[in-house]
Amino acid sequence: VIRCNWKQRLRHVHKHDSFSTTTSTLPPQKKSRGKPHPRNSFQGSYDMDRLISAYPSLGPHVIRTRSGAECRPTINFSDSMAVKALNTALLVADYNIHPTYGDIMPCTALVPPVPGRADYVHYMADVLQQSSAGNVAPRGEKIVGLDIGTGASCIYPLIATSVYGWNMIASEINTASIESAREIVKVNALTEKIDVRSHSHSGESSIFDGILQPGEKIDFCICNPPFYSSKEAFQAENARKVRGLAKGGLNKIRPIEEVTT
Repeated sequence: VIRCNWKQRLRHVHKHDSFSTTTSTLPPQKKSRGKPHPRNSFQGSYDMDRLISAYPSLGPHVIRTRSGAECRPTINFSDSMAVKALNTALLVADYNIHPTYGDIMPCTALVPPVPGRADYVHYMADVLQQSSAGNVAPRGEKIVGLDIGTGASCIYPLIATSVYGWNMIASEINTASIESAREIVKVNALTEKIDVRSHSHSGESSIFDGILQPGEKIDFCICNPPFYSSKEAFQAENARKVRGLAKGGLNKIRPIEEVTT
């Protein structure tokens, strides 16, 4: 099982009965601290014009902050609707996801930051690369992955199928999240690539019980636990980000359409 944190070592699930695990270190890379994976479409800054063109609903949420003579576009990261619009735009522009993605998700669902989630998928591909022919990141439907706790967003399967063409099993215990994930998969015509499965897990059973079918094999498994214990914790983290942005001039923000050049 892989706890999805690309700063830690990952584990590659190999075939043995239903599954077994062996640890595998990531291949050596020249990687600067904090920078996205080289194959990540996000490389440190948002091209707001391109994103608005792909998803016009982002436009009203884009603001500009002045730092000296420079005026750069951003969003208010304490505004959940702005965050949802930005990440929906990234999915539409970079992963060919249907623009209704953000509308399908329940309003109470946490919005996954797409660049970070994409990093996890790319590092998983690096692990798989170590055992692939030609030492290249494997692509195509022969690779089958399991995402435990896919959530309402189904984010990892969406990115994995879009970038690498892998087939994915997405398990979830929350009814509302299952409905959301299945609708997202359906709207994107990915029912043949992503199988969203309901899972009822008791503390005494294996985490895989009730997910994998008899004789079913998977190449890897990922799991991304919630980062926030409560809504209050989430809001506190966003408030911290806003304070940081204010130091760069976000206290002088105006809607993008009001800024003249």
